[in-house]
Amino acid sequence: MSDSDLRAFEAASHADLAWDFTEAVAGSPSAIVTDWKFSPGDVLLEVFLRLYPFGIKAMVEAEDEETLHPKTILIRQGEVGARYRVRIPEEPCLDDVLFSLQSILPETVRIYSLARFEETDTYGHVLLPRETWTRVEELLGPWFGVVFAEHRVKPLFKRVGKDVKPKRNFLKTRLKNAAEWLRRTREHFDGMVQIDLERMTKGVPFDPSTAAGLEESLVEMRRQRWETFWCTPTRLCALNMSLWAKRVGAEGALELWRRKEAGWTKLRRSLQYFYWNVVAQVRFAKCPGFGLGDFGNQLALAIMLDEWQIAAYLAGVMVREEGFHRSPLTRFLVRLFSFHNPATSVCDAVPESGFGVYGQIVSCWEKPETLRGPLELACDYHMMRIGEDHEFYGVPFDLLAAEVLAVYRVRHQLGLNTPRVDHQLLDAPWADLPSRIPLESDSFLDRFAQVVSQEAPEMLPEMSR
Repeated sequence: MSDSDLRAFEAASHADLAWDFTEAVAGSPSAIVTDWKFSPGDVLLEVFLRLYPFGIKAMVEAEDEETLHPKTILIRQGEVGARYRVRIPEEPCLDDVLFSLQSILPETVRIYSLARFEETDTYGHVLLPRETWTRVEELLGPWFGVVFAEHRVKPLFKRVGKDVKPKRNFLKTRLKNAAEWLRRTREHFDGMVQIDLERMTKGVPFDPSTAAGLEESLVEMRRQRWETFWCTPTRLCALNMSLWAKRVGAEGALELWRRKEAGWTKLRRSLQYFYWNVVAQVRFAKCPGFGLGDFGNQLALAIMLDEWQIAAYLAGVMVREEGFHRSPLTRFLVRLFSFHNPATSVCDAVPESGFGVYGQIVSCWEKPETLRGPLELACDYHMMRIGEDHEFYGVPFDLLAAEVLAVYRVRHQLGLNTPRVDHQLLDAPWADLPSRIPLESDSFLDRFAQVVSQEAPEMLPEMSR
């Protein structure tokens, strides 16, 4: 808590001093507060992020395929660490998980529970250095046990083997999975492309059998709604643009890994698909649903590829659309864009806090000698947040740390030095960013442009990007 926070707390009246103090502590950066529906993996990630300033790096290496609970974790200080097998109960208690974790953490940090929260359906825990806890206990005296608690629990983390170094085969494994995904779905995707081309050409005719048994008036209402969508430009928001973006993005990453320069062209085309999906959703969808993390990734890809007009459009949409303020990734990417172009109105709309793990990059922006740690932390975070319901779900963003590479692009454009980070996510051909990449002709996008020019000419200014 800051000095101003302490003065405000002292000046306030308190009907229940222990509860008010507990809630004040819960609002501090060292606290982790979650409800009974917690995800063990998500809470452990929050703990791992708070361990980083102490020189302790931890990450989930494997998850259970059914429950998505952590299966193995790695904790290290310096170059080596220890791997632990994790056994999360079917109905876990967060106290059990965190106090079991406490037993394998270095003695330099301690975790305590917020005792008053244990009377509710909310969990509250605080992670601080051991010496800080000693001082807090001295200051609070008997009140320490009223506010904070710790518990003896059964061990859930079992060490596996000897000291280990982190695996460096992460990208190879994910690229192998991407290649298998492309091979397995190629025939299916080719058929879906043809369906999308037909939708663009003439839409999808109404099938009366889908309204069989309904009154004639209801059949006609359904027909009109169908034709309003599928026989008008509105149908463009139903195309599988995002899927085609992921497909060609995976192809591009694989080609780059094989040292083929054509991979950059495919990544550029991937961005074009992502971009047109956003344009169509904004123009035609009643409730445009961008996955917040995924949408932030698209802005990162635009910046990474030196596509500043597309980046400007995406950043503008992210500021306008409801939901922008819920994602630290999107907030950070727009803030990063504003470093490059501070004259835009986007800069004024970016909040100054809430960047999550990326906040250290923002705070160290003018001090390049301090950026190495924050960039390395961002890479670790990227690896920990790959998977369904996380920010970096799906190709190419489960391969490319686009948000980190975007930092390098912006700082290069501004003539700023940026330290190189020895991290396996950056040990790849795409870490050497090229200059602007030309967009090659694409039959699907060419057909899309024709339909737009014929049926939705108001979108044409966006075509020049």
